[in-house]
Amino acid sequence: MTGPIYLVSHGGAAFPDLVFVLQAEGITIDLDGNTNIKKGVTSETFKTVPDAPFTSFTATFPQGPHSVLATNLPAKAKFNLCGQKLKMPVRIVAQNNKTTVETVNVGVTGCVKHKKPKHGKSKKH
Repeated sequence: MTGPIYLVSHGGAAFPDLVFVLQAEGITIDLDGNTNIKKGVTSETFKTVPDAPFTSFTATFPQGPHSVLATNLPAKAKFNLCGQKLKMPVRIVAQNNKTTVETVNVGVTGCVKHKKPKHGKSKKH
């Protein structure tokens, strides 16, 4: 399933929700995430997720210092996620109240790989 992501303001809410509108084969699923910002950390809580099996989830967000869901990076990173080790805490509660809590490594795509210089004998002229 693919689709856009929207920030949706629900009157009186402290922060806008993040809504994923996913579509495939004539089906549309809206994933509505409740946004919370506490001590400089932004989190999304999806209280209900449609009963549909999935094995992975990929989201692509705009990059740069003013991205809505930007991460805190060291100044030397210059707002670049490439080369950073990113982890995301995940807590999933199933319909039967079984809970899974883990930390997931977050991958970054589109990074240019630098070639290491070859170490060899240099010729003198």
